Amino acid sequence: GTFTSNVGIGTTSPYSMLSVAGQIVGLNYVATSTTATSTFAGFLDVNGTGTNATSTFASNLWVKGTLRSTVAFVGDLVFSNGFRFVESDLNAPTQALNLQNQFGSTTLTIADNGNIGIGTTTPNHTLDVAGDIGAVGFVNTSTRNLKTNIEYTTASSTEDMLDQLIKLKVATYHYSIENQNNPLRLGFIAEDAQITAPEILSADGKGVDLYKLATFTLAGVQALAAKVALQDTRITSLEARIVALEGGAVSTGTSTVSMDFSPSLFGRLASWFADAGNGIGDLFATTFRASEKICVDDQCLTKDDVRNLLALVHPQTTNTIDSGDAASPNAISITDTTISTSATSTEGVTTPLDVVATSTQVAVPITITDTQISITDSISPIDSTLPTPAL
Repeated sequence: GTFTSNVGIGTTSPYSMLSVAGQIVGLNYVATSTTATSTFAGFLDVNGTGTNATSTFASNLWVKGTLRSTVAFVGDLVFSNGFRFVESDLNAPTQALNLQNQFGSTTLTIADNGNIGIGTTTPNHTLDVAGDIGAVGFVNTSTRNLKTNIEYTTASSTEDMLDQLIKLKVATYHYSIENQNNPLRLGFIAEDAQITAPEILSADGKGVDLYKLATFTLAGVQALAAKVALQDTRITSLEARIVALEGGAVSTGTSTVSMDFSPSLFGRLASWFADAGNGIGDLFATTFRASEKICVDDQCLTKDDVRNLLALVHPQTTNTIDSGDAASPNAISITDTTISTSATSTEGVTTPLDVVATSTQVAVPITITDTQISITDSISPIDSTLPTPAL
C-alpha cells in the first residue's frame, strides 16, 4: 500500500520517509533525492570499516558531483591541507586538470594532450617547466634502434658548423616572468639563431635544443682540431727549414745547396734568397756576386767571358811617348841611360805597367782616365837589340 507517513526502523520518530537507526547491509546502495542535497549525519561505509570520523573504501568509489574534505573550499577533490584538483572550464577549447595550492594558485597542469606544465597552465611540450630545473644528470636516449635516417657529418659539414658557431650572437638577458633583479642569463635569441644556425633550435623554432647545441659545438671543435693539426704540420716543416738555414744547407727539392752564411740570420736568409739556385723570380740587390757562372736559359757566362766582354766594351789604348815631342802631354824626357824618376804623364794607366822600348820611343799602355801617374823606376839605354824592359 501507500503510506503518507514516515517509516522508522529502530526509531519511533522517523524524520524522513524511511529512517533507520542502525546499520544497513546490502549488495548495492543507491541514494537519490528530489531535493537539492542529500545529507548523511553519520558516515558511509562501502564494503569496509570505519568510524564516524573517517570512511575506508575497499573498492572504487564513483562520485558524480563534488567530493570534498573538511575545508571550506568546494572543488573536484580537496585535501585536508587545502590543496585540490580542479577541472578547467568545461567550455574551454582544451581541457586540463589543475593542482592548486591552498592559496588557489595552479602549481601543476595536466593538459588533455598529455603535456604536463609545472609553473605554467599552457604546457607546449611533454614536460614544460617555467623556471629552473635541478637534477643529478640529464640523459638523452641515443641507441641506434630508436633512430632512423642516420647520416654522419663530413669534414666539409663540420667546417660549416664551425663557421656558423663563429657567427652566432651570444646575448645576456632576463626572462620576462622572472625577477629582473636576478643575475643576467647568458644564451641565444631564437630569432637570431634561426638566421645563423637553425640546426640548434627546437622543432617549433622557439627554443634552443641543448643537446643539438652540444653536438653542434662538438662538430665545430672537431673541425677546429683538424685545422690545428694541419698548422702543427706546417709549423714543424717550417722549423725544420729554419734549422737547415741556420746550418747552411737548404733542400731545394732536387738538390741540397750549401752556402757560406753571414753570422746573422738575416744575412743568411738574404744570401740564400740571392742565390739563383733557389729559383727566385725577381732579384734586387746592390751587388750581385756569382761564384762560377751567370746563366740565362741555356746560355752561361764564366768569369773569363765576363772579362773579355769588359775588354771589348772598354778597350785599352797604347800611347807612344816620344822623347822628341816635348809638346806632347805624354812626353817623357830620355837622358842617356835613364828615364827621369820624376817624369810624369797626365794620362792614367792600368796596372801592372809594361813599358815597351823601341829605338827612340818608350810605349806605355794606358787607359784613358784623369789620374796622374809617376814612373819611378830606371831602365837601360834604349837599343833595338835589347829585350823589352819591364818597369
